[in-house]
Amino acid sequence: MRIINFPKRGIGKTTTSRLLDFTSQNNISLFNSLQIIDKIKELSSSYRNKLKSFYTLLEEFKKTSETQPFKQLVKDIVKELNLIEIYTKEELIKGETRADNIKEFIASTDEFSEGYLKEYGVEPNLVEYLQNISLISDIDRTDKNDNVISLMTMHNAKGLEFPYVFIVGVEDGLVPHRNSMESISQIEEERRLFYVAITRTIKELTILYANSRRFFDSYITNFPSRFLNEISDEYFEKFILTSELDKEYPDSYYQFEQKKVYSKTNYKKFRVGQRIAHTEFGQGMILSIKGDGDLTKLTISFDSGELKKVISSYIRVL
Repeated sequence: MRIINFPKRGIGKTTTSRLLDFTSQNNISLFNSLQIIDKIKELSSSYRNKLKSFYTLLEEFKKTSETQPFKQLVKDIVKELNLIEIYTKEELIKGETRADNIKEFIASTDEFSEGYLKEYGVEPNLVEYLQNISLISDIDRTDKNDNVISLMTMHNAKGLEFPYVFIVGVEDGLVPHRNSMESISQIEEERRLFYVAITRTIKELTILYANSRRFFDSYITNFPSRFLNEISDEYFEKFILTSELDKEYPDSYYQFEQKKVYSKTNYKKFRVGQRIAHTEFGQGMILSIKGDGDLTKLTISFDSGELKKVISSYIRVL
């Protein structure tokens, strides 16, 4: 029922209530009710037409899913429903987070499809993906007393301890999260949360960050979390791990992907983590970028400790 009027298609609570009543009275599914929507006389013709359009949309997606590779199916549905645009236009952080979740889901479908193609020689469809999700769910129900790896967020780790702890994704933009970078108090809260994660360790701690990460259907360059600079090197032994992707693009990888991610003029000039200079505030690092053109707004952490939002035309790249 959550999708019947999302994105908004003019189907309100009264129409939904009458549809549910008809479904209950005839002991059939909602989907079957949509197939015989003309029998619900309590609905006006305009609302029946809206429900017919919704049913047609579902049928088209269902038919397409039977033949189309899964990763393309997901992208087509997201595009057809304008999901990313809808959430991006929301002013609240929740909207931005939801848009990011959709992009991350698309990235995960790409990774699954690439692995499946490499192993079986064919593109997976929706059924293969759902079967994989089912296997993952079975793993989640493993007995906690078994000798297994526990996956959790930093928040959920509070109060727990483990002999060996791995903290992954320790990059600026994730730790601290980019939504917290415009507030010193929020960055402090992120620092405390990172400390909580570190102190869950009894014997050995491993911290991992990636130089590049898939985001939506592209790759972006990352920078190690600023929090790592606050830990003395004497407490750590550092290793550099390379991936198959590093071997595939040894020289031009980062340059190629930057062009792929930032399509607008100023995004080619500025990027998160870049060192810059301002005539009044001095040198600093870009934390976030908003807008485009001459009015691009940059959130910058200056070396003086100040956090400022500055129009890009006043900034010089170092």
